Parts: sequence; C-alpha cells; structure tokens
Amino acid sequence: MRWRERMREYNKNNIGFAKELRKNMTPEEKHIWYDYLRSYPIRFQRQKALGNYIADFYCAPVSKITVALSYVTTAAIIGTLFCMVTLAAALIYICAVGGTMLSLAALGKILLFTLLNVCIFSVIMYMAALFVKSSSAWGGLGTIVGTLVGFVGAIYLPMGSLPEQVAEVLKYIPILHGTSLMRKVCCEEAIRMTFTGMPEEFITEYKEVMGITVSMYGKDVSDGMQVLFLVLCGVAALMVSVWIVRKKNLSDR
Repeated sequence: MRWRERMREYNKNNIGFAKELRKNMTPEEKHIWYDYLRSYPIRFQRQKALGNYIADFYCAPVSKITVALSYVTTAAIIGTLFCMVTLAAALIYICAVGGTMLSLAALGKILLFTLLNVCIFSVIMYMAALFVKSSSAWGGLGTIVGTLVGFVGAIYLPMGSLPEQVAEVLKYIPILHGTSLMRKVCCEEAIRMTFTGMPEEFITEYKEVMGITVSMYGKDVSDGMQVLFLVLCGVAALMVSVWIVRKKNLSDR
C-alpha cells in the first residue's frame, strides 16, 4: 500500500518531459497505443508520471463508461443542488415582497421538471465535452453555451421579439421546451389572476409570445410531448456519446 501511494505522488518536474514523450512517441509505442490500448475498454494513459518515473502506458482500473456515468451523475447532482438553492432564494424573495406562494402541486412539478432538465442537459454537455481537447477550450465553450442558453431559451428576449425564422428554429432545440415547461408552472396562477375576464385568444397569444407555450404546426405542444422530446434528445445524446467513446476512441485529454 505504501508503495502504491508513493507511486501516485509524481515528480512535478517530470510533467513537461512526459508531455514531450507523448508528442514524440516511438513507432512501437504508436503501434501499441493507436492499434490496441486507445480503444481498449479499460482506460489507459500514455507517458504517465509515477513517482520519479514515467510509465510508457498506465492502466487505470476504471472503464471509460464508468467515467462517463460518473461525470453525468456528478453534473446532475450539482446542477440539481444549485437549482434548488436558486428556487429557495426565489421563494424567500416572493414571501418578502408579499407575493403569492406557489402551491405544493406547483412546487412538485418544478422539482420534477428540474430533475428532468438537469439530467438531460448533463448528458448533452457530456457529449459536447468529448469534442473538447483542453481546459481553455472547455472554458470558452462554457462561456458561449451560457450566453446562448439565454437566447435559445427565450430568456433574454421573448419569442415574440425574435424574427419568425429564428423562432421557428428554436422550437426544435430542447432548451426552449425545458424552459417552457418551467414557465407554465411558475406563471399559471399569475396569468389566471391577471387576465381574468380577458378573451381566450388574447391569453393564448400572450403565452406564445412570452415563450410560455410553444406552438408547432398550428397547435400548442402539450407537456407530455415536450417531456418526450427532451427524453429523446437525452437518449440521442447518450447514444452518440457511447458511440464516440467506443468507436471513435478518443485519446486521453
């Protein structure tokens, strides 16, 4: 056990040397890596710094699928916790300003839709991460995605303010349907109280303009269809991720 612990504590001075060795592998090392180890079900690393040594190949006793599941699970848990903290802060603010508290049924729906969104988009982001080769690129991607989410989800601008062609494209992106599900629950009671006595056509148009409901082919998309669409997007992203990991054999980043 002590020997293993000492091996895990690598010499930091060897990191740069290990990277150079990784870039300039011998023909034999390339043959072993590209033809065998890179696609092996068990995760291998090249030129791994161990203690005062650099191992040509290092086997980590964790499969790539296990690593993928760990990433998605961790992202989903952390995302859910942040969402719950945000929800709690919003409820406290509503109470502080004398607003009407959401019903238990509405809170239950928000929890379920939060879990759905977080799990689905954790899988989608994992798929995106497979195409990123460095931490700096990942940071840039995070900045871009974080900005686009506000527009794609019709958060920064309501659907009615967007060009018609852009709005039609957004309807085929899961983010809009995820935000729509949340808006329906959060705004249902407020809309009922605010627009009491107003024509139904006016209320329907308002919901569509604000992105509360999504209309496709002349009909409002039901909650069930939106949930199904999100699940299918998540399953598709998961299948693509598994295919990339197994068939494309991405090298260690």
